[in-house]
Amino acid sequence: DAHQEQEFSTDELANEVNISRVSCRKYLIWLVNCHILFTSIHYGVTGRPVYRYRVQPEHYSLLKQYCQ
Repeated sequence: DAHQEQEFSTDELANEVNISRVSCRKYLIWLVNCHILFTSIHYGVTGRPVYRYRVQPEHYSLLKQYCQ
């Protein structure tokens, strides 16, 4: 699946599913702690770092079942 390797930020996902950034971040942190998502930090020139997330390939089917 093309989306399996796609990275996304908290803001991008929150906008896509129409929930607050804070709520979205709580769910994403939980998924990282469950080892379903991988996270990386991207530092820009100024401002706060941006957390980028990607689904762990071996756990993709766990999330996909809820996206039907």
